Amino acid sequence: MKKNTTCIIISVLICACFFFTQNSFAQTANDPLIQQWSYTDTGVFDAWKKTTGSKHVVVAIIDNGFDQHHTELRDNVWRNRAEIPHNKKDDDNNGYIDDVWGWNFIPEDTNNDGVIDEEEKKGNNNPVPPVNTLTDKQRKDGVIHHGTLIAGIIGATGNNNRLGAGINWQVQLMNLRIIDNSGFGGIELLPSAIYYAVDNGADIINLSIVSQAYDQAVADAIDYAYNNNVAVVAAAGNSNVFLNTNPFYPICSDNTVDVQKVLGVSAISEDHLSALFSNFGSNCVDLTAPGVGITSTVRHAPSVGLDKEYTGPWNGTSFATPFVSGALALVKSLQPIWRVHELYDAILLSTHKTPPKDDELYRNLYGKGLLQINKAVAYAADRITSTKLLSHVYYFSQKRGIVYKNTIGEVGNRRILVPFLKSADVISGTKVADSLSFIAAKYNSSEQSAAIKIYNNKWNTMEEWSIPAQGPVDAIIADVYNNPGTEVIISPKYPSKTLFWVYTENGELLKEHTMPMPHDGALLSIGYNRKTVQKEIVVAYTQNNNTVFVNRFNNALAIVDSFSVSSLTNMSHFGVGDLDGDTQDEYIFTDNTTSGLWMFYIEKGGNLKRKFSTYSIGYNELTSFVVGDYDHDGKDDCIIAPVSDTKPMTAWSGKARKIASEILEDGEQVQLISVH
Repeated sequence: MKKNTTCIIISVLICACFFFTQNSFAQTANDPLIQQWSYTDTGVFDAWKKTTGSKHVVVAIIDNGFDQHHTELRDNVWRNRAEIPHNKKDDDNNGYIDDVWGWNFIPEDTNNDGVIDEEEKKGNNNPVPPVNTLTDKQRKDGVIHHGTLIAGIIGATGNNNRLGAGINWQVQLMNLRIIDNSGFGGIELLPSAIYYAVDNGADIINLSIVSQAYDQAVADAIDYAYNNNVAVVAAAGNSNVFLNTNPFYPICSDNTVDVQKVLGVSAISEDHLSALFSNFGSNCVDLTAPGVGITSTVRHAPSVGLDKEYTGPWNGTSFATPFVSGALALVKSLQPIWRVHELYDAILLSTHKTPPKDDELYRNLYGKGLLQINKAVAYAADRITSTKLLSHVYYFSQKRGIVYKNTIGEVGNRRILVPFLKSADVISGTKVADSLSFIAAKYNSSEQSAAIKIYNNKWNTMEEWSIPAQGPVDAIIADVYNNPGTEVIISPKYPSKTLFWVYTENGELLKEHTMPMPHDGALLSIGYNRKTVQKEIVVAYTQNNNTVFVNRFNNALAIVDSFSVSSLTNMSHFGVGDLDGDTQDEYIFTDNTTSGLWMFYIEKGGNLKRKFSTYSIGYNELTSFVVGDYDHDGKDDCIIAPVSDTKPMTAWSGKARKIASEILEDGEQVQLISVH
């Protein structure tokens, strides 16, 4: 076995002791190199039974850059979608020109004029570690692979029948470079990289780097991350140093305060003993993770002899750290609204701790204990409540073209005039991370088309286009492919063999789902699969003498559930939500009959759960409703309001109990806006 035991100790330390061999492992699932002791002993395989990650979670890797073109990484690389490639402009006004794929903060003479000018001091937009100037020593040291190894542990694409898999099969990996191929990098570059990560949407920052120099600017940047709800995970270092008396940074950046701002990670070997190289000290080490015998992705460049794609074993606290970052990303996929301290609790309250003879020594070496990813994920899954926690109710006036934002529990509304909404057929919204988008559709009978407009949260038009239509349509906007960005789903409310279309935000047709026989009209909603952590299209349509059918589709647009609802006679509105908190969606309908307006709660399979009247018996005016957790009890509720008169908006629990009643606007006729 060829060994290289050099540790790079410089201004910023890349903490890795490298040992090179090529191993083969037994096959599990369909990734041939998936098996390694580190995955088994931290419960990764069990964790995947509940979640394999989410493209809504962004992990920033601040390191020496990673190979974002690697076949196992390229599908999970973060992209700055607010930036237009190659136009040499700072489109999103974040201070970085053409930063589509992250940023290289190392000052370089990119124009080869012999001088590093002010713009070059900021770095450039290529964070991939370069191979054209790679020296024999650098090739031998293996530092060029460092960031790529970390990226692979966190988020190499899984279940693709190639090589191994990251802890997250799907995630967004933000590529930020502050270390060169020699392992050198100034600590002064780290704050800018942290600020960039936070300001550009990172949820977690992985810092497999250390320095012996304290820098207040680094501490301030970590404070900024914590205050903006971004988790920071830092390596202990590989010098076998007692950190309580000889602190390293950034792992010890929070050792003098009571607030847990950084998760510090030491390394253990397969025998569950502290790795001989690992720094230790309870003031800075919060937990331990595997850091010996790790296999992962490496920088791939066959033209310069880097012909391996996936190698090991590798040793170092650098590679223990991404196990914790990867675990946090899985937890975040299940609990996207959790604050940093809640994410940290999931990790630290679920560790494995062997009862020690010397508790102080144990805490110095291992902190709270060994990372248990399966238990952290179970901790998060057990605390899943409603995925539609409501803080506002949105509604609009077809008559005036005004949108209202009603804050639950407060008096008064915010309003904005949006002229296109006059006589609009439908408006719905979606929330991705902390950003709201809305879609409106309006049928034009003279042109036999439906106009589509997409708005941001300030109701500025982002996209507009039209489609052929023979009548009004239902439309929703949501991320149903679990990719960055959202899709537009449209169903005809008129008879058609087309059940729905899926478009991009700018109107490109992605999919048309058709039926052998035409339906009589369809309505759309969005369900949430808590196992796959994905939104799913749900369509209710009438056929065969007004019988209501429900089809539910996964993100491959395959039907995963289908049933009929025999108890309905005249479906007027449709929604989906978990009304009883059992993590299984119910299907909600309003039925306008001659005897009145009835609300139906239907269970999976089509069985009637509840039927009740929301207003007086005999009242059968048209209404709209939205589904969400109105009273914040962890269970979805149904909020309903008449379209054609001024009766109050009422909120109903899953047990058909009225929990709120409110007049929305005097003399106003409104429709509620569903946010999926």
